[in-house]
Amino acid sequence: MRTGNLECARNSYEEALTIALTFGSVADQVTAQTNLAGLLLMSDDAHDLTSGLDMYQECLFTFRRLGDRRNEANALIGIGIGHHRLGRYPEAAGHHTRALELARDIGAAHEEAHALHRLGVAEAALGNLGEAAGHLEMSLALADRTQEREQQARSLDALAGVRLQEGRRETAQELWQYAFGIFQELDTSEAARIGRKLASLTETEPHSKRRHRST
Repeated sequence: MRTGNLECARNSYEEALTIALTFGSVADQVTAQTNLAGLLLMSDDAHDLTSGLDMYQECLFTFRRLGDRRNEANALIGIGIGHHRLGRYPEAAGHHTRALELARDIGAAHEEAHALHRLGVAEAALGNLGEAAGHLEMSLALADRTQEREQQARSLDALAGVRLQEGRRETAQELWQYAFGIFQELDTSEAARIGRKLASLTETEPHSKRRHRST
């Protein structure tokens, strides 16, 4: 998200949190906190990232107190993302594992697919490509089964990155093409990001393969 858009959204979310803290229920308050925490984790500023992480930790305690296990899993995922953004990959993997266990325990398919995706991303950052691919393939299979199109695309994107790290360029390209198609279908800005990855992959392709394709 661009800096200007991030600041505009942040102001709106902070205002919503202030209103919730003044007039809302505990559920309203923690929802507003979760929204703001997620936004802060989109920032590149270390202070914002730390604030978002701390806010997700507060939300986790609140969801536990409310007995809201589904959102407890979501908060664990948020904490994991915060650690990942700060370069703390083992901590990220640990929180995503806990979220995955909880999601499976309560039968929350959406959270399970998301936790598998984020765990795969964390394992890839740790250099555990085999484990990363396994988690991402499970996330993709679950998202396919539940027809969660955005999660399908995000899992495809992450799996393509793993395949590229493994040296499997053609497989990575195919996966990114699938992700690109879904993001275009959903009409999101993510399509442009995936398009840039595909363009970069083509630009760095060995000349011999490009000549072979053009003949």
